[in-house]
Amino acid sequence: MKLTSISTFAGLALTYFVAAGEERVPEEEVSRKPMGAYEPSDPNDDGQLQMAALFAVQELKHAKADSYSFVEKLPVVDGHVSTSDNDDDSFQTVVLQSQQQVVAGINYRMTIGIMEGPECVGAFKCVVYDRFGDMTVTKWGEEVSCEEAVAMMKNKKNNQQKQEDEPET
Repeated sequence: MKLTSISTFAGLALTYFVAAGEERVPEEEVSRKPMGAYEPSDPNDDGQLQMAALFAVQELKHAKADSYSFVEKLPVVDGHVSTSDNDDDSFQTVVLQSQQQVVAGINYRMTIGIMEGPECVGAFKCVVYDRFGDMTVTKWGEEVSCEEAVAMMKNKKNNQQKQEDEPET
């Protein structure tokens, strides 16, 4: 009987000390986002996002040659559209807006612009599924007008400038 009382007391004491050491997060700080929801991502930061955008543009000729008005203007090498994310090349792929969703891999929901120098060639929306480097375009979205794409690009540059101008805390 005494042994049971001592072990019960020891268990209660241990529970008290463990609970006292836990840091509780105030309920208002707990995220209310559902698991697996799309979250904003910075189109400038993620190398995988840039790879997914290049992949989508390269696949345009195969999958959507008739659906987007600008596809025929793009250079084709070995059956794939040839662009880059490098400003030195004549055709650039620019991620204008992006979100990502973590699943068994990552879904990238993007608005992509294709630029030739300072001029917009075309833009579109899509979702690319990246399963550890194995990419697939799971949804081809609507074509975006060049006017809208240029406005998005200006907004993106303004946001970058604001971030650069903000003092670090």
